[in-house]
Amino acid sequence: MTENKVATLVKQVLERTRSGELAWQETASEDIFSVVIAGGKYILKSFNFTDWDDTHNHGIGPPSLALYKGDNKMVIDIRHDLEGVDANELRSIHSLAMQKALGIDESIDEVIKSLGI
Repeated sequence: MTENKVATLVKQVLERTRSGELAWQETASEDIFSVVIAGGKYILKSFNFTDWDDTHNHGIGPPSLALYKGDNKMVIDIRHDLEGVDANELRSIHSLAMQKALGIDESIDEVIKSLGI
């Protein structure tokens, strides 16, 4: 695996998330969002943390991504400390994934409309 490929993947995921091409979904955890890729062959998950602190039962560190094969086997853990991966891009992906999955823009539009603004 080359770091260059991982950096390219992160940039493409960010671009396609911004454009609305990726249909991010909620998961059972409020800190994790997922999207099905390549016709269901892969699942990409966006986490609002890098590692899990079992002692305090919460995530720590900046957002990260993980790519799984359809059978839920992890292919790669994409973290801010990989060469060429920018923590700010991972933050943007997670924020946009949350917006898409939770329908935040639509909710704001509805509230604005109901207030007559």
